[in-house]
Amino acid sequence: MHHRHPFRSLVIAAAALGFAIPASAQTGSADYENLVSMLANVPDTTRVSSSQIVADYVDYRALEAAVAAPQPGSVEELGALGDRDFDAWAEAQSRVEFDPLYVADAIPGETLARAVPGASSAFRRLPEVLGVDWLEIDRALAIGGTPARAILLGGGPGMIDLGSIAPALEERGFEVEQLGRTLVWHRFNDREIRTDAIEAPSSLGNRIADPFGIQSGHAARIAALPDMLAGSREWAMIDQIAATSEGTVRSLADDGAFRAAAAAITDPSRYDGTLLRALFTRREFTAFSVSRNKLGPAADDQQRADFADVLEARLQGELPPYRLAVMADRQEGDEETALVALVYDRPEEAQAAAAAVQSRIAAYVPLTRKIPIRETFSLSVYSHVFEAVPGGLSVAVVTLSGEGTDERPGQLFRTLQTGFFFLEPEFLIVSSK
Repeated sequence: MHHRHPFRSLVIAAAALGFAIPASAQTGSADYENLVSMLANVPDTTRVSSSQIVADYVDYRALEAAVAAPQPGSVEELGALGDRDFDAWAEAQSRVEFDPLYVADAIPGETLARAVPGASSAFRRLPEVLGVDWLEIDRALAIGGTPARAILLGGGPGMIDLGSIAPALEERGFEVEQLGRTLVWHRFNDREIRTDAIEAPSSLGNRIADPFGIQSGHAARIAALPDMLAGSREWAMIDQIAATSEGTVRSLADDGAFRAAAAAITDPSRYDGTLLRALFTRREFTAFSVSRNKLGPAADDQQRADFADVLEARLQGELPPYRLAVMADRQEGDEETALVALVYDRPEEAQAAAAAVQSRIAAYVPLTRKIPIRETFSLSVYSHVFEAVPGGLSVAVVTLSGEGTDERPGQLFRTLQTGFFFLEPEFLIVSSK
């Protein structure tokens, strides 16, 4: 049973609670600290870890910095950009596809709004929806799958300005409740949709949606954590996030495999650029599971089994089962760099995995392109084994870098990501022997 409390009194109470921001991990990499600070608020539960993608992390400010694009600090500053600067900003943000906030999908609306006096885009309406400016959101991390999905947002001081957030949510019919030390704004029952609460579309025909992907008229729970916001359509997920933030539920940052993987993809001794995105999964891919997705629903089990035998026979190297797999997108100087990292208990397993994945990626033919990925991007492919602590977990890391294409930025990582999302990454098939 969730008890309602007077709205404004809790807003005042929050300021008096004196929330403390957890100490960041000691490392030479700001990318590592940013990533781990968000993982520290993600509950390490079955609800989260059983998802196809356990965690999907994006740094929006890093996207801008990677190509020296403008970094507007507010929607007003974004609107004031000249056309050339706006195009540079939009191109930088378009590097990420299917990101937690769907920023790339919102850019055409903002482009149109710039040409229509008085028009309002999704970017321009966010302050009235959530009380937060889009450009205050520096980083986002999505967890869980539909409908039990949640998004965490990190950023500047405006991200946790309850004086702005509270009135905006109150205007939209939210009530507020205190869970331990955490304030949660909420409306409607879990997953409920109320047609009478759906707000009219904007002048451009866009429905109001907040950055948690919760559409107008839908149930929502929005939690104010000490240094970020979290949103979901379900109480169970937001309860777990609040408890994790307060240290009573184990977080992904408490898992050695996640910390080792985060350290490996942000290793300052090897990389001096910027981490843009990271996808984490505990899923293991087998020849049969990949065959099922490659052949589609029309194939029967025998056809899939036969194809799996052929597929496994042509794979290069032995890939031992891993604890965690990560795909990351980095910018290193002028080069777009993609990483594949696998976490192991023993260094000899990581060595075998690094060699196998390096060989397999060199020969990988994505369904979306029909030609080897190495030819498409003139790739250089390297591998190494990372150990954050001598004798601790070992991470097999394969680094891919190469020339871009005439397409929009990030095509190398998106090509790998598409295989990852559509469950056909031959390079991650574990050996059955």
